[in-house]
Amino acid sequence: MIAERWNLSREEMERFALSSHEHALSAIRAGHFDNEIVAVGDFRLDEGPRETSLEKMAGLPTLVDGGRLPPRWPARSPTAPARCCWRPSEPSRTTT
Repeated sequence: MIAERWNLSREEMERFALSSHEHALSAIRAGHFDNEIVAVGDFRLDEGPRETSLEKMAGLPTLVDGGRLPPRWPARSPTAPARCCWRPSEPSRTTT
């Protein structure tokens, strides 16, 4: 495991995870993913990712290693399996 190899603390891992999470939220707000997100009806985004903090992360139970390693966080949301796959009824057409 990377955490063991590099002797990373839970706090170090959570700081990195939070930084990555905040970058994703900023990119979504700035519209950097607008070309990749397709609205379905009135829904453009689901409930994730959402705001969090180091304090909230610290309150999550650990998976292993006597409390040193954090949970798999930020993990995919419970609604991830509800995402859809678009299947057109006709083959795509290319124009030249």
